[in-house]
Amino acid sequence: MVMEEMSLMLLSDALKHPVKGGTVPTNAKALPHVDDDCMATARSLVAAELARVNEEGASGGIQPSDYAEMLQEADRGLVYVPEARAHKPASQLKPAEKLASVRHEFEVAMAHLSRDRKRVTKAEAKIQKLTAGYARRADTLAKEGLGMLEEADATVVEQSTYALMLEYEATSLPGRVERL
Repeated sequence: MVMEEMSLMLLSDALKHPVKGGTVPTNAKALPHVDDDCMATARSLVAAELARVNEEGASGGIQPSDYAEMLQEADRGLVYVPEARAHKPASQLKPAEKLASVRHEFEVAMAHLSRDRKRVTKAEAKIQKLTAGYARRADTLAKEGLGMLEEADATVVEQSTYALMLEYEATSLPGRVERL
C-alpha cells in the first residue's frame, strides 16, 4: 500500500513539476490538493509516531539493525526496469525484465568503478610525485642501514676470531717457549 501511494505521488509530481528534457509518464494523474488543516493533522500524527519510535529505540525496543532490515526489504520491493525507464515492483516483473534490470545495475556499477579507477589512478600519480623525494631518501637510508648492519656483523666476526686466536696463542705460547 505504501509503495502504491509512493508511486502515485511520484507520478503526480512528475506531472506537476516536469523535468527539463524529460517525458511525463502517460499514466500520470494529478492528485487532489490537500488543504493546510489536513497537512497539519498529518504532521502531528507523524511527529507523534516518530516520538514513539524514538522512545522505543532509546529503551532498546527498536534497534538500528531493524531499521536497516526494513530499508533493505523496502528496497528489494522496487526494481528499476531500463526498457520502461521506471521502477516497478519486483513481484510483477517477467524474467526478461529481471535480467535486464540486473544487467543495468551491473553496467551502472561498472561505470562507477571505471570512474573511480581513473580518479584513484590520478590521485596515486599525484601522491607518487609528492612523495618521490621521501621515497628516494628512504631507499638511501635503508641501503646505508643495511651496510652498517653488514659492517657490524663483520666487526663481530673479526672480534670473535681475534679473541679465539688470542686464547689459542695464550695457551700455546708457554709450550713454544719451552721448545726453544
